[in-house]
Amino acid sequence: MDNPTLKSRATRLGISFVFNGKPAYMEAESDSTVLEMLGGHGHHGTREGCGEGDCGACTVAVGDLKNGELKYRAVTSCLMPAAQIHGKHLVTIEGIGNRASLHPVQQAIINSHGTQCGFCTPGFIMSLFVLFQNNSAPDDTEIKEFLTGNLCRCTGYDSIVHGARMALQNGAAGDLPETFRQAGTLISNILGKEPVPRIVRFSEESGREVSCHGNEGALFRPAYRIAMTMSDIFDHMEYAGENARILAGGSDLLVAIKKAGQQYTDLIDVTRVEELNRVEFHQDYTRIGAALSLSDLENDSQLMARVPALGQALGLMASPQVKALASLGGNLGNASPIADTVPPMWAMGSTIELASRRGVRSVPFDSFFLDYKKTVMQRDEMIQSMTVPVKSGNILVSFEKISKRRHLDIASANSCLVLEMESDGITVRDARYVVGGCGPNAIETVKAQALLRGRPLSAHLVLEAALMSSTEVEPMNDVRGSAAYRKSLTEGMMLKHFARLFPEIMQKLPAFSLEPEV
Repeated sequence: MDNPTLKSRATRLGISFVFNGKPAYMEAESDSTVLEMLGGHGHHGTREGCGEGDCGACTVAVGDLKNGELKYRAVTSCLMPAAQIHGKHLVTIEGIGNRASLHPVQQAIINSHGTQCGFCTPGFIMSLFVLFQNNSAPDDTEIKEFLTGNLCRCTGYDSIVHGARMALQNGAAGDLPETFRQAGTLISNILGKEPVPRIVRFSEESGREVSCHGNEGALFRPAYRIAMTMSDIFDHMEYAGENARILAGGSDLLVAIKKAGQQYTDLIDVTRVEELNRVEFHQDYTRIGAALSLSDLENDSQLMARVPALGQALGLMASPQVKALASLGGNLGNASPIADTVPPMWAMGSTIELASRRGVRSVPFDSFFLDYKKTVMQRDEMIQSMTVPVKSGNILVSFEKISKRRHLDIASANSCLVLEMESDGITVRDARYVVGGCGPNAIETVKAQALLRGRPLSAHLVLEAALMSSTEVEPMNDVRGSAAYRKSLTEGMMLKHFARLFPEIMQKLPAFSLEPEV
């Protein structure tokens, strides 16, 4: 442990980046978000609405330099750690146009009457700006899908979508201000001099810097540690102790700190570690790095073809802005019973690889979760990757999520069904049905699966298996539904899976109909 920065527990960081096309340097506290850093330096065009990534008012564009080219993503700046903007291009509403020369998206929103109170407008405009950088001809469905993370309480959405169409007609696709043309070169220069943020203030003794927040009194700030290698992570974990937290996207962790008042001595940023940020395709399995963002996974066509159940879940999970930050490893490690990625990864027969200085061990999903928010991870372990076996033959998958809103909502229950069919297409060789939200952890319905295996499908068999599955879950009563409701959802979701995969069989079930998608 001879790392010279190991004992420097940074609580204030100096961050260098490109800001709206120009080199910039800002300082921020260790637990500050990009939104807080902007406001603290007098840039108020980006608005704070919910502070939890739900409303999209704070959306900004972040340009990442990949293979010599800038790729832009829309993110909720209320969730993105300020330190992670180092060496990137941050674009806000002020940067894409001005009163003398508005960006085509800005002008189109005005012309289409797409704004009333205006509070949400910067977020909508920045989302559309990013969409048009990555898709030169989106259709209405793609426009609406990309705006699922932006909420408006005034105008309704028709005028905003109309404005998006107008912007495309007026050349918004790929339109970048001239000042942005050198952003990639500027980023290369920054990273060549300072690959990570500089330490402005630190504490060697306690790792906790005392500061005052309004009337709340003295609070502790965590130390911010940046890992470049797996060895760095283990060094930091050993030195920091048990009250440290691994930080990737921060979409859950920052909310816990800001909204729930959670206090941690150290945040260990692992987003720069190569082993955690790659997908490996092997003949018999696929390995997914734990720090990869959900949007990185969703945009990988080869991965989605190999793990289609995960692709279905990601299509209904969170917003584009949140998925651009949130990591798969974080979603699994959080051990929430309603995590949308757990049922598909579990049902596909995946394993979780836990790394420590002692080595790497593989844990099946059915052994990883112990209880609500508890896993088998030891204090010196972290999630390094997930391994998904390659399934051949006649494989059918279906993911289902029950929530009040179809997008950007926490599930009352979710589930995934994976079937391996015999060559006749009607006999079940193997079945896995995993249900989330109906117990302290996700549950694999072992009895219902056994009932299906080796038997030709019929409406009666499916109904029998659905009823059996409801006896295997242990739901509770909460604000999203009663225990009885969740038991009925367990049955209903299985019926819906089979109705999607075998509509001709399910039509024979009396009084059954698949509800239209909302």
